[in-house]
Amino acid sequence: MNTYIEKNRGFITSSKLKEFLRCAYCYKLKYIDELPDPTEGDKDYFLVGQAFDDFITLGTVGFNAKYEIVNRRKEGSTKIQITQGMGDKMAALHNEFSANKLFVRPTQKFTFTLKGNPMPLRCELDDFDSTAAIIRDVKTTANLKTFDPLMYIDQMAFYQYVIEEITTEETGNGIRCGAQLEVVDKCDIAHSQRYDFTPSTLYASRELVLRHIAQLQAAHEMDFFPAPHDPLVMLDCPYYGHEGHGRPTQPIVL
Repeated sequence: MNTYIEKNRGFITSSKLKEFLRCAYCYKLKYIDELPDPTEGDKDYFLVGQAFDDFITLGTVGFNAKYEIVNRRKEGSTKIQITQGMGDKMAALHNEFSANKLFVRPTQKFTFTLKGNPMPLRCELDDFDSTAAIIRDVKTTANLKTFDPLMYIDQMAFYQYVIEEITTEETGNGIRCGAQLEVVDKCDIAHSQRYDFTPSTLYASRELVLRHIAQLQAAHEMDFFPAPHDPLVMLDCPYYGHEGHGRPTQPIVL
């Protein structure tokens, strides 16, 4: 069982919302029917980034409890095994992360759950500075030259909304956060950069984010998750061909 799916069963997260907006049918197959994602067969590309994120946020002790670095991976281990080459790549990412003076260290995981909706909202942050009202998110990318921080505005706006609502309930004075992305790429020579979002920038996306949340909640209430008709979306569907889904019936006209 996918740990993320199991841990967030019954909750709306930014990742689940993003998948629903991309393809409602894929969302149903992955998060309701809980079918294995066929594209996750080879996880090594994402494993380095996940291991790096865990090392940053869990620390050495937490990392060693979850992972082991081996010369050759074998079945039966209770830990996630990464090869020596992956370990070297992760170390290079960490060295670059530590060298960037714009990055704040150390990090600490925070989980926020907003109840009172048909489906509660949940977000897990790499770090949260309540004094400075800053959400921190550590990300890895294939190449920083092609990284687009604007792709993450809705995710950060989702986080901002959840935190503001929770802190309003707790104190009557909600915290409206900004956010910063601390990004390291996986090139042979790693590069890093910080991108900042102001509170007003994130708040400008709130109406759209709330509309999307309402759409997902309504889909659950009606049990309505239609397959896409756009051939380009079909071709990007991880469940392409599942029960006949994803086979374009018309040519793509350019």
